Amino acid sequence: MSTPKYRVVADRIRTRILSGALRPLDQLPTEHEMSEEFSVSRGTIRTALAELNAEGLIRSAQGSGSYVAAASPMTRYFSLSSFDDDMRAIGRTPSTEVLAADVLPAMPGNPLGVSTGTPLILLRRLRLADNRPMAVEERWIVERLCRGLLDDDLAHQSVHWLLTVKYGIPLVRIEHVVERQTVNDTDAGILNISPGSPVLTIERLTYTEDDAGSRSPAVWFRSARIDGQPNIERNSL
Repeated sequence: MSTPKYRVVADRIRTRILSGALRPLDQLPTEHEMSEEFSVSRGTIRTALAELNAEGLIRSAQGSGSYVAAASPMTRYFSLSSFDDDMRAIGRTPSTEVLAADVLPAMPGNPLGVSTGTPLILLRRLRLADNRPMAVEERWIVERLCRGLLDDDLAHQSVHWLLTVKYGIPLVRIEHVVERQTVNDTDAGILNISPGSPVLTIERLTYTEDDAGSRSPAVWFRSARIDGQPNIERNSL
C-alpha cells in the first residue's frame, strides 16, 4: 500500500516550512501551481492543505489563498533551528550535558502510548549558554528505530539530525503544546532555580511513517526552559 498522495504533498510542504524555505506569513503557491508541481489533482492539494491547516502550520484566507502561519509560541518551537545556532546568533556559547541515556522497557501509561515492555531510549539533556543552565529536556524514543543511538556523541550532535539523517527516520507529524508552568522540584534542582519558579514547557509527540503509509509514535519530548529568557530552544535539536 503506497502513501496517499495528499500525505506526500503535505509532507513536502511541511518540510519547506520547518526548514525555513517558507517563512511565517509567506504566501503558498496557488492550488493550480501546486497541482502542476506535484502532478496531482487540485482536490488532493486541498486535502493536503487541510491537514497542514489542522496542524496550525498554515492559514487560509478567503479569496487570497494560503499563508504560512505567523510565528507564535507554538510555531517558534516547531521550527528546525538548533539550540547551538540560536545561542551563537545572540553571542552566547552553547553546550549540552547528558544527564541520562539508557534503554528501558515501556511502562503502562507511557507517553508514547506503546505496548508495555517495548524497549524505549530515555535521553535527558541539560542545555546551557555560557555555562549557565537554560533548559532541561527529556526524550523517549522507540529503540528499534535507532539502535546504536546511545553510542553517538549526544552532547555535541543534534538528536534531530541523528534521527532523520543517520538513522533515516521519516518524522512526518508533530503534536505539541507550549505552556507556562511552575517548575517541579527535580527540574528546579537541575536548572539551579527555586522550586515553583515559572518555566516555559514544551511537550511534543512526533510520529513516523512506514512504507505502507501507516503512522506511529516515534519520539516523545518534554523541555522546561527558564521563563523570561530569550527564545533559545525552538526544536531543541
